[in-house]
Amino acid sequence: MRYDAETGFYYLRSRYYDSTTQRFLNADSVISVNGSSVNGTNLFSYCFNNPINFSDDTGNWPTWNDIKNSVNKIVSETKKIITKVSQNFGKASKKFASAFTLELGVGFGLKGSVNIGDLAVDAGIKADSITGIINPQESKVGQRVEAALSAGVGPFEFGPVISDWNPIQKNDIYESDFSMYEMDTVLDYGLELYFFVGGTVNLSIDLKLIEESVMILFE
Repeated sequence: MRYDAETGFYYLRSRYYDSTTQRFLNADSVISVNGSSVNGTNLFSYCFNNPINFSDDTGNWPTWNDIKNSVNKIVSETKKIITKVSQNFGKASKKFASAFTLELGVGFGLKGSVNIGDLAVDAGIKADSITGIINPQESKVGQRVEAALSAGVGPFEFGPVISDWNPIQKNDIYESDFSMYEMDTVLDYGLELYFFVGGTVNLSIDLKLIEESVMILFE
């Protein structure tokens, strides 16, 4: 609705409204029949003579103010959420990426192991000529000698595991105050297979860091 100072009328896109007589200057382009009210088929009345509960921004058809206000509120709140999520996305994505750690190794020995979530079985001996551990917090390359005869369920591990890590190179990808993952929230999925020669592939997923990254989005 726009007030026209030259004519003294209000412009509602399809027609003009006279606030003095409380009538439109021309008939409604959409014919409405309201036989239950005193207005009947009066095409010049504004919002069925009920401007408190109705509004007519186009001059074609009245709408409930409550519905309009509710829609505007939903749109406004949605915009706030989208703005908040976009502002926190960078920090949350960095935290989310740090929840994943990939280990790759190649060497020789007689050893096999399987990690599936909270379950793990590990037996044999190996010597990796090169092992790489990749995580957004840090990456490192080294050599590993390991002997094991163990089984584990969740944080509980039964049997000896002897491992010696000799670092070759370590690169901090970025400085971060994120703590390294806690073992009771980590799921491991990996496979080791060495028959004289072999390799290791293991992916660790920290569920706690994933949960924290989601919470950061809606801080």
